[in-house]
Amino acid sequence: AEKMKRKEDQVETFETMDESFAELAGLLDFRDKERERVEKSEKRKKGMLDADEMEMDAWDKEMKEYLFERKVKATDRTKTPEEIAKEEAKKLHELETRRLARMNGDFDEDDLSDISDDEEGGASGGKKRRREKKDKKLKA
Repeated sequence: AEKMKRKEDQVETFETMDESFAELAGLLDFRDKERERVEKSEKRKKGMLDADEMEMDAWDKEMKEYLFERKVKATDRTKTPEEIAKEEAKKLHELETRRLARMNGDFDEDDLSDISDDEEGGASGGKKRRREKKDKKLKA
């Protein structure tokens, strides 16, 4: 019961503070922003803005345009022709190594991942071959 009373007191205190804050916020608002905006637009139409106001208007316009511009997403850095050639040579070397291994009948699990099931004689053929290879390893 005591907790409920404390909670009610706390809620009541917050409500009175909220009301007081609304009053204080109203007192702190010295300028009539709507009236200032209307006056500024009328001055702009008549061409009566001074240099500082014109500069600030130009700045505001630039900032708004900047905010709505499309941002370019970051990409990987551009590789030099030497780096591209080096990667291509490495890839070709790896592919050639795999090809020679397949040609010699040396099948690894990784090598079978790039061969489709159709080339192996169906899905069960590939599983059967892997099972036989596993059995050979266990016997040895």
